Parts: sequence; C-alpha cells; structure tokens
Amino acid sequence: MKNHTSIMVNCIQKKSGKEKQLSVQQFYKQQRKCLHSMDHKVTFFHAGKAGGGTILSELRNNKIGFLSMSHPYPSPKKVEELQTGVSNTLIINVRDPVDRFVSAFKWRSIVLCSPNDTRVAGKGGATHNPKNYCKTGENMKAEESLMREVYHSNPNEIAEALCIDSPRYEQAVQDYDKILHTAPLSEWLSFLIDEDRREEILEGGIRDVIALPLEKKEGADESLFEHHIQQLSLHLLHRVKGYKMSDAQYILRQKPNRIDNKHYEIAREKRRHSSVEFHNKSSANSSSFIIPYSPLSELGECCLSRHLMTDYRIIQSMLRSTQGDTSSEEQPILRPLVNVHPSLYQACKWGSNEQQELCREDLESMLMRRSRYLDESLGSCSSITR
Repeated sequence: MKNHTSIMVNCIQKKSGKEKQLSVQQFYKQQRKCLHSMDHKVTFFHAGKAGGGTILSELRNNKIGFLSMSHPYPSPKKVEELQTGVSNTLIINVRDPVDRFVSAFKWRSIVLCSPNDTRVAGKGGATHNPKNYCKTGENMKAEESLMREVYHSNPNEIAEALCIDSPRYEQAVQDYDKILHTAPLSEWLSFLIDEDRREEILEGGIRDVIALPLEKKEGADESLFEHHIQQLSLHLLHRVKGYKMSDAQYILRQKPNRIDNKHYEIAREKRRHSSVEFHNKSSANSSSFIIPYSPLSELGECCLSRHLMTDYRIIQSMLRSTQGDTSSEEQPILRPLVNVHPSLYQACKWGSNEQQELCREDLESMLMRRSRYLDESLGSCSSITR
C-alpha cells in the first residue's frame, strides 16, 4: 500500500497570497490561514436559491479557495475571463428552474422590509437572521412593493400571469426580471448558447462546465447535494490541482472532523436561511413578516415551466455527451439546444463514473417532474390543466 505521509501540498495564505509547501498534517494545522491553490483559475457562477452558500461553505471547509465568483448575476468580467481562457473551468449550481423561482420569490418577500415592519432595517443581518432584520433601499422598496401589492406575496399569481394567453403576460415577463435571485440559467450561460456571443470564445477559452445539481428525487429522504460537493472537492484537487486521485482522497481524509470545527458549525448555522424554514414559523416580531405558504396551482406550474423552457432545454443539453448524441434508445424529454458550446454537453462528465451517473440522474429528475408541462404537443397550459 502506498505511503501517503510523504505527500507535500501547496498552501497559499489568505492574507499575503504567498505560497509554500507543507506536509498534509502541517497544512491542516494552519487552520483558516491555509488554502489549496489551484493550477488554473476556476469560476463559480452562484445562481441564486440553488445552494450556492452551501457550496462555498463546504469548499472552504475542504480548504478549496480562491474561486472567482459571480452573484446574483453573471459578471461581464467573469464571462470575459471564461471566453479568453483566463479561467478554464466553470462551476454552476443547477436547481429545478420552477423551484428556484418560487424559492427566490418567497425569500425576497421575507428579507425585504415592508411598510410598518418592526424589524431592524438595513442591508446587513437579514440574510442570516430575517426574523430580526430586513433589507431596505430604493430598488428593494420597489421590488417589495411589486411582490406585495401586485402579486399579493403569492408566487402563484405571477406564475399564472406568465401564461401566454394571460392579459397580464407582457407585464409579468418584465416583472419576473425585477425579482432578485431569479436570473435564469439562460442568462447565466448565454455566452455558451447564444450564437453571436459564442463566437467571442477564443480557442483557448472555457474548457469545462461542471454542473452541481440540487435535487431531491421522488422517494428519496434527502438530496445528494453535499455528496456532490465532496466529490467536487476531490475533482478539483485531482483535475485542477493535479494530485493523483488516491492522493487527493488521502488529503481530504486527513481533514479534521468538521463536527469539531467551531468556525464551520457557526457558518453552517448562519446559512440555514431557506424560505421554507421561515415561512413555517409563526413567532416573528412583525405580522408583515408572516407570508402564507402558497403552492403553485397546476396552471401556474405549467405556465412558469414554459416561461423557463430554455432553462429546461439547457438541462436536457447537459445530459448529452455531444451535439449529435443518439446513444440513448429513449427519446429525450425535451429537445436539447443545438449549436451550443461543446463544454455544455459535458456538464455531468466530471468525477468518477458513479458521480457522473448521479449527476445525470438528478438532472433527469428535474425534467421528469415537469415533463407533462414541457410537452407543448399536449396543447396550451389552460387546456391540459382543466
């Protein structure tokens, strides 16, 4: 059996940026000062309400640092880095597009100050403690007013307004874009799917797209999300840092037990800010804080799915190995996009063979749940949800 104790790892120090070689044990003794330095730049597109905070926290706990990140919208500078090859690898978190929008709508309804709100107003604090704090600002006031006054703090109202035959359709399309954290995959990845923008990608540009799915499959007790993140850490150490896979596995196994990691546990508690948790609580200080849970109607789910059709086609495209892939005997749930950057077709081709299959299964689950609504041959949403 190979002796891994002689492995030396590169430590890049957070404050100084200086790099030095340490044994694995010395590396972890540096606690929060030491991070793995990647051999090339890695960009993380942190799409809102899709587990991005968990990804960052888990990667930092695994000492994976210095990711180039965009949030809550894709940064033109980061896109340019991917186009030119300054950054070769793109990580993007992928959640069911309908679920993402509903979560974003509810979350923004919670964290933004409403009239006569008794919580402490300000931009800080609300993300981690919306029970006592709320966010405010001119743009935020307009966003809050839109959700509360026009759509009555109910995501189903805007979902049904997005029906193509709704008299409110055109206005709803504009209103959709005014709600933070709802930027669709088609906006995040437009430089990979838009023909004109794709031509701006140089020969040495983006090489890898890594999809990190957040999906709780039907019948499963929990999602595989944290498993995916741990596998991502291994993949980055192996593919981007250049360690042999066995060495990368050894390095992560030597990490101190996170249960004993006080800083990790504090960060983990702080990011427990899902809208589901706070919607189901009734002990907030302000009555305006309590927003009734509003599941989507069949009509709303259908119309929202079709409004986000391009996002679902992107997910279908991620399941293909090449543009002309016909290896599957089954017909795809949805037509994948064509003439996109080839890296998009490889979005699940990272990690072990088992990990690649788990990634595909999660993406397929997202499509299966909306398949009835995504099949336009069945007619309009109004007709199939009667």
